[in-house]
Amino acid sequence: MDTKKHWEKIYLDKTHTEVTWFQIKPLISLELIDELNLGANELIIDVGAGSSTLAENLLERGFQALTVLDISQKALDNIRKRLGDKITYLVSDFKALATDKRFKLWHDRAVFHFLTHKSDRLIYQQRLKEHMASDGYLLISTFASDGPEKCSGLKIVQYSKEALIDEFKEDFVFIKSRNETHISPKGLEQKFIYCLFKRRQQ
Repeated sequence: MDTKKHWEKIYLDKTHTEVTWFQIKPLISLELIDELNLGANELIIDVGAGSSTLAENLLERGFQALTVLDISQKALDNIRKRLGDKITYLVSDFKALATDKRFKLWHDRAVFHFLTHKSDRLIYQQRLKEHMASDGYLLISTFASDGPEKCSGLKIVQYSKEALIDEFKEDFVFIKSRNETHISPKGLEQKFIYCLFKRRQQ
């Protein structure tokens, strides 16, 4: 099964509150974003948004230029049912991301850890640089080094803070990290690491 079919099936088979990564309120992401003191009109993208509640929580904070990107049409349809046309929707693999926007904040909770091949991680970093403002921020979260080894039946790469810093050190300056023990809807623990970076000035 190809990647798109895999994720479409997941969002067809489960409601957005049944997937293991569901959060009523993505507290750590919101706390780290709050610390940036971004303006209401700054461009923000949630990469691999799925049916996340991040967008509505950011709307509640007054942000007005939000984009959600996901490979699954069904996942984004779930957000559209809740938010309508208040945000921009992009149905695409990150590799094929096509937009003229340059985002002040690139948020990714659990896309990067699916990239088990170095070549895919290099493409990810290239798209990140292409579509980020010169003074932009990266907020990225993956399964931690003591977290699960698979997600939704797919192998992932576990990361420590140091490993994520090493992945992005050429173009991004590390600001801070946070650890999270996420409890899935079925009560399972999932250890995450969050890292916040600022783009290096060239």
